[in-house]
Amino acid sequence: MVAMAGILAFGFTKGDLKKMAAPYDQGASMCGFDATYGTTDMTDYGFLYFTNLITDNMDDLLSVDDIFSQGICVKSCPTQDDISMSTSWFGANCKEYVTTGESPRTVSCTVLPDQMYAS
Repeated sequence: MVAMAGILAFGFTKGDLKKMAAPYDQGASMCGFDATYGTTDMTDYGFLYFTNLITDNMDDLLSVDDIFSQGICVKSCPTQDDISMSTSWFGANCKEYVTTGESPRTVSCTVLPDQMYAS
């Protein structure tokens, strides 16, 4: 019991609860944090937008892995007005970048019209 209390105290004094609950985008960057905690600086992009939630067929429901593999960090959540204007909202509110590591790939802010919804 004493050891558990010690571990709890250590976690509260040395840990950062915000980092534990922060969302990650499809390129493994932590939304709202600098590059120390991911592949690129996302300090100004603190929200995660899922681009692949909508499906017309209940038989095609997406797995949790599929949903999270499509997330992008954005500056703010889009409103219905943002969505109805055009896809340019994502270009202004999302940060495209190339991941680092063994298999670099581009994290794109391109969102198709059928993947847009207000949050």
